[in-house]
Order: sequence, then C-alpha cells, then structure tokens
Amino acid sequence: MVFRFLFLLVIFTVFIVWIDFLNPGSVKIVLPGDTPVEPSKMGLMLGSAVFGALVVFLGMSIRATGEFFANWKKGRDRQRDTKVQALYSKGLKALLSKRSDLASSYFEKVLALKPNHPDSLLRLGSIYHHTGDYAEAIKLHQRARNVDENNLEALFALAVDYEDAKRTEDALQTLEDILERDESSLRALTRMRDIYLKTGGFDKAEDTQQRILKLNLPGKERDEEQARDIGLRYETGRVMLEDGNYEKSKRIFKTILKQDKNFVPAYLGLGEVLIEEEEIDEASTLWEEAYKQTGSVIFLHRLEDLYIKLGNPGKVINLYKTSLLKDPKNTTLHFFLGRLYYRLEMIDEAFNILSNIDCSAGSAPDLNILVGNLYARRGQKDKAIVELKKALGRADQLFVPYKCSACSHMSDEWSGRCPHCGSWNSYAVELSRDCAV
Repeated sequence: MVFRFLFLLVIFTVFIVWIDFLNPGSVKIVLPGDTPVEPSKMGLMLGSAVFGALVVFLGMSIRATGEFFANWKKGRDRQRDTKVQALYSKGLKALLSKRSDLASSYFEKVLALKPNHPDSLLRLGSIYHHTGDYAEAIKLHQRARNVDENNLEALFALAVDYEDAKRTEDALQTLEDILERDESSLRALTRMRDIYLKTGGFDKAEDTQQRILKLNLPGKERDEEQARDIGLRYETGRVMLEDGNYEKSKRIFKTILKQDKNFVPAYLGLGEVLIEEEEIDEASTLWEEAYKQTGSVIFLHRLEDLYIKLGNPGKVINLYKTSLLKDPKNTTLHFFLGRLYYRLEMIDEAFNILSNIDCSAGSAPDLNILVGNLYARRGQKDKAIVELKKALGRADQLFVPYKCSACSHMSDEWSGRCPHCGSWNSYAVELSRDCAV
C-alpha cells in the first residue's frame, strides 16, 4: 500500500515539474490586508496537491478509526450476546427443573448485561407471579412490553398479572390492547369473557361471547361456545328477574327454550317469572311439562314447594305416583315421595315407602335419618337409634346430592350453573347406585 502511494507521488511530482516547465512564470494572489503573494505555478499546484492529499488522508484516517471502533463494538456486543444467551439457556434449564431461585439468578444476570432482554423479562416476571409478587411481575412485564409494544406474549402475561392482582379494569384494558392488534384472538376474548363472568358482568360477558361466535371456530369448539352462549343469556335473564324486569327476563328464557328444549334452568327461571306475575297455574303447568320433557327431578321439588304453599300437595303426590307407575324401580322417586309424605306428616305412608328402600350395600344418611325419625314417631326407639347411628357414621356423605355431569362436583343445593367448573344445565340428582327398592 505504501509503495503504491510513493509510486503515485513520484509520478505526480514528475507531472507537476513537466507542467511547470511548460508554464513558466508566477501567479499573483492577493490575501486579506492587500498583501500580494506571487508563488510559482509549480509551488501553487504542489501546495494545492499536498493540501488535498492531507484532506484525503485525514478523511481516510477518520473513516478507518470509525471502522476500528465499530468493529471493536461489534466484537464486544457479540461477546456479550454470547454470554447473555448462555446465561439465558441456563435460566431456562433451571426453570424447567423447577429450580425457580436458580433460574431467577440467571435471568437477573442476563438483565444486568442486557436490561431490555425481552425473554428474560418475561420469564423472571412469571416467576414473581407464581410466588404471588404481582407488583414485581407487573413491573417486569411492563418493561417487556415497552421493549416491543406488539409483543403479545408480554401483553397476555401483563393481563394475567393484573387479573390476579385484582386490578380488573387494567386487565380488561390490556386485553383490549391485544384485540386492537389481533381482533380474532380467541385467547384474549375468552379471558375477557371469563373476567366479566367472574365479576358478574353477564351482559358484557354475553357481548364478548358474541364476538367469539363470529370467529371461524372448528365444529366441536363452536358447539361448546354456543352452549356457553345459552348459559350466559340465562345469567342475563336471571339478573333481569332479580331486578324485577320480568318482561325482558321472560323473553330471554323463552328464546333459550326455543334453542334448547332441555335447558332446565330456563324452565325454572320462566316459572319463577310466572309466579311473580301471579300466573300460578301457568307456572305449574310449565314445570309439569318440563318434567315430562327433561325428566329432571328438580321440577318435582319445585312443584312440591309450590303446591304445599297453595295447600294442594295432592297434585304433586299424583305426579310422583304417575311417574312411579312408569318406572317402579326408580329409587330416586321412591325416596322423594317418601320424603314428601314425611313433610306432610303422613307418617305411615312415609314409613311404608322409605322402609322398602334397601341401601345396606351403600351410603344413605338422609334415608337413615328419615327412617330413624319415623321409627321414633312410631315409638320404636331401639330401631330409631340404630338408623340414626348409621346416619352419624356417614355424616360427611350426602344421599341425595346434586351431581355435575361435567366435573362430578357434588352439592346439596341445586344451581343453574356448577360453581366448581362453571358448566350450565349440568346438575342432576345422584342417588347411591347401591340402593334398590
């Protein structure tokens, strides 16, 4: 490189001397202050060339220096990135091994080297979330989001942080931010719907459910979401009923039944509306027809209460008897008819039907209590004590609980929606299968 430069310099010097020989004389230059200078032509050209060469050399030096520092910085960044990746990999390995404390230390080392490393911010934030430190989790996930406003993983993590920290409005706003970036995000919509459902905002939950149904869902998933939509509309109807808006709740329940004739909660809700409107006969007729349609014993329970209140229990007794003629081995019907007799102080009738239910191979504390009380009423105290002791030995069990068909949760009270898994229209009476008539 230097030899080439010297060779070019010699050639240039010869060229200048030759030009000077061809152009004898000097050039007059007036400088500031009216001071004339008359350098030779050769001197002027040589000085100009030297000045130009110096400018070029200076420019090349600056460029070379810049390239040197740029390459040095790239090398340093490569070394840092290599170290960061190694530390992050160790953190992931520790996290997969459920060694959260060790994983945290690695992720913190990564952030010391590279404060805006998004994956480390996300993982470390999740660790804090699992320990219940939602405030620190929110800070870290906010930093991850600030690195990239379109990082959906960071936004979802932040939404979960807010939800578990009971900052519901912030969680909903974060989910809206996600939907602004991806309006078809099923994950964001279902999370939003569930938050509304959890907080009792059934109308907003239903609106969100409509957005879900507009998505192009696969067949089975769509059927599940449509069933959930019916449940949400039922909850809206219940709210209207409780608020005294009977006309609107009636319309909602009737619409549900047009779509699903076996949706028990809607029949019950519609019957309650009719009772509130003092349409007692219409309500009882509805529940009797609903029992024939669905076979759900809950309608017989409600009719029991209704007819006893009206002073006409014979009507529900006839319903039980008619049902038993069709299904004489149904222990559920035998038990509830016997219990109804007991409620009505029809001791002999209650004893005759309940004492014929054999649960010797299973658990029947409610039956034992009823039969024990009946023995006591009949003056047979020894037998009463035997039955009551049986009940005490099974005090933690239920003979006639309602069982959720979706998750098998048991409850001694009926509900339109299972409080355990959130399924609607899933509760049915579950008697011990070991009992027989």
